[in-house]
Amino acid sequence: MKKVLVSINQRIAINPQTTFGGLVKVCEDSDAEVEYIGSIGNNYDFDGGRIRTSRFVEGAFVDGGFSSPNADLWIFYADGYQNDTAAMGFSRPLDYHERMMSFLETQVSSGNVGEVINSPETERRTLKSYFARLNPAEFGIIPTYLLAGVEELREALREKGKLVVKPDWGGGMNGVSLLSEGDDIREYESADFSGLVFQDYSPGEEKRMWVVDGKFADGRLIRMRNSPWENHAQDSVVLPYNLSSATEGLGGIELADFQRDVAATEKIAKEAGLMIGSVDFLGSRINELNGAGTGYTAVNRSNTVRIDARNHLDSYIRSLID
Repeated sequence: MKKVLVSINQRIAINPQTTFGGLVKVCEDSDAEVEYIGSIGNNYDFDGGRIRTSRFVEGAFVDGGFSSPNADLWIFYADGYQNDTAAMGFSRPLDYHERMMSFLETQVSSGNVGEVINSPETERRTLKSYFARLNPAEFGIIPTYLLAGVEELREALREKGKLVVKPDWGGGMNGVSLLSEGDDIREYESADFSGLVFQDYSPGEEKRMWVVDGKFADGRLIRMRNSPWENHAQDSVVLPYNLSSATEGLGGIELADFQRDVAATEKIAKEAGLMIGSVDFLGSRINELNGAGTGYTAVNRSNTVRIDARNHLDSYIRSLID
């Protein structure tokens, strides 16, 4: 019997309709011995080499306390940017992130954990700053920059006109802003630029390409909304973005565009080592990578599930743990 650890956002994993909830169901239906570690809260004892785990019993997570990791497989997702990392003793959220990665690597090298998916190095590459190391033309990504301070930001805005600023570690548009030349940026005079990433402003239709086992599995496209800063227009629509919709020309989707995006998705996934997650596009260029906790569903304006790619993820997880 395999022993499996699964990182979850415990606030939403209780709902079987979420990706985390579906993952829990797959694990509980398997023959594996499964324990869960929540990403919300202080569930790591780094100095003691322990983690706080729980089991899923009769529809609820039951606290099992702290113990040393012991697993054949750890399905890992770093979602702790929502935590108060300062209260946990870290001066920067990124310091907490790196401590988790080092902890995982130690558990693998010591033999406590057989394998981690996604690997710690891949999780590091889902940070926004990873794109600053890559050639935009080679990988089809939006040009991404690391700046040293507010004077470099002013200079970049004079050159570019507009820039998007993001936390290096974050999600859900939290802390993301669009800056234009002439904006009042005095608030950045005291900002910690080591935790910020800047990208060219590159509007385009939003696409999410879900990755399973390093390959494209399914996708979604938001038509008639040209950037995350636009509200869903009354006539915007969420469309499946896959071979079937591209072949049929659904919503004007071009097969050549789809094939280009699949190739770019699998190229960046291979480069980053991404086994589970998603590649997000704005138009024809890649905007960012997401790790194992990414939602594998897409909803429309009425919050009805329009596309559900969880079956691809579920099948892959079963192949790992059964």
